[in-house]
Amino acid sequence: MNDIFPILVSFIYVIVVLLVSYLLESHGRIGREGARKLVHFLVSLWVFVMVYWMNSLWARILGPIAFIFINTFMTLKAREGRAVGMIFFPVALLAVSILYSFSLISAETAISSILVMGAGDSAAALIGTRYGRHQLFSKSIEGFTAMFAVSFIVLLAFSSLPWEESFLIAFVAAAAEVLAPHGLDNLTVPFAVILMMEVL
Repeated sequence: MNDIFPILVSFIYVIVVLLVSYLLESHGRIGREGARKLVHFLVSLWVFVMVYWMNSLWARILGPIAFIFINTFMTLKAREGRAVGMIFFPVALLAVSILYSFSLISAETAISSILVMGAGDSAAALIGTRYGRHQLFSKSIEGFTAMFAVSFIVLLAFSSLPWEESFLIAFVAAAAEVLAPHGLDNLTVPFAVILMMEVL
């Protein structure tokens, strides 16, 4: 029962994030891609609630499961192929929550993997869309560089790994993002980080 409050806060937080991004987009303050990546980044911060505030498995997986169904419905309604990333995002949160709850990954791995996905991927999309001039597979070198730089900063800030290993993992995460088909990077990036951090 002591997880009821963080669950309520989590749902309210996500609703507020969606509302703010909608208002910013509808008033022309940011574009559609900017609004989508703002949500992507801000919702990824939920990992701190999952790790430090929630105590039970059911509490940690309730939100991700709910948004898998909600996002699936929205994707089918919109009939947008690229929107599958909306489904894979809560799937990644669900997987990380389960792995962490069963002590299969550490707190710093859980946090780092989700923040690399949330912050790094958002930076890659925004920089790549705005400044991308040199193609790298289906994306851009500029986006790859942004993903790598932000991922490296995240790993330095939230993991205890030496900088050399953080550098390598950031590079692998950026490669996992640039090589993944649209939407699948929400799975390939966090799992690449998890595998690298747990192996190293």
